[in-house]
Amino acid sequence: RDAEDEIYDDLSTVVRVRRSLVEMFTETGISRFMLVDGDTGIGKTKTGKAQIMRFGSRILYVELSPVFGDNPFNFIALILDALGQKNPPTNPLERYKKVVAELNGTRRCLIIDELHHAGPRILNTIKTLINSTPGEFVGLAMPTLWARLEKAAYEEVRQLTGNRLWERIRLEQVSRADIGKFLSKKLPGLGDDQKQAVALLEQAARGRGNLAFVKRACVRAASQYDAQKITLEDFASVVSAEVSRR
Repeated sequence: RDAEDEIYDDLSTVVRVRRSLVEMFTETGISRFMLVDGDTGIGKTKTGKAQIMRFGSRILYVELSPVFGDNPFNFIALILDALGQKNPPTNPLERYKKVVAELNGTRRCLIIDELHHAGPRILNTIKTLINSTPGEFVGLAMPTLWARLEKAAYEEVRQLTGNRLWERIRLEQVSRADIGKFLSKKLPGLGDDQKQAVALLEQAARGRGNLAFVKRACVRAASQYDAQKITLEDFASVVSAEVSRR
């Protein structure tokens, strides 16, 4: 696995979502939609994929894109593909029935990345799936784009964030604890200087990719210096160079 693609199971964002998921796994009513929102680079996608590492096939993961349009037919195809169904029915109704049958056969949690790319029709499809199946649905979204979707599809969004909402989790600034975990794993040579390195990274990462900036800086530093012997000055030079690239 590429160093920048590594997923850490103990990050605060991952743990926070996982705890809520575990609780939602036992919900028998319709409150089975979770919205996780945060700025770009904060770790939404990695947080979602970390749940696959923990819960395996219990989790289904799909990613929306503007190229799919607000098309339930395409959305259902993504779910069937995640279920391993490579030749879905071509008839829209039969395709929908197939998804419902699969999701009723085994309780699953569907994580929908980039949910802000949905529209009224896909949101209505999610609502109907919540009504028709026992599993959980998690949307990952950027706050600004989700707010725009709320205005464009107010009633449809309200049906998900009203009585179907389990929890809305907002991922905000990268925590110092999480930065420290990256430094400990990637650059153990910092030793007693780690606290200063954390403060340096925290400030530099704001507005420059958040957790993505932290990971990139750590990976670059580990490739340029001996991770067991790196000094604070060495690391500061890497962070400064990374800032200049943004």
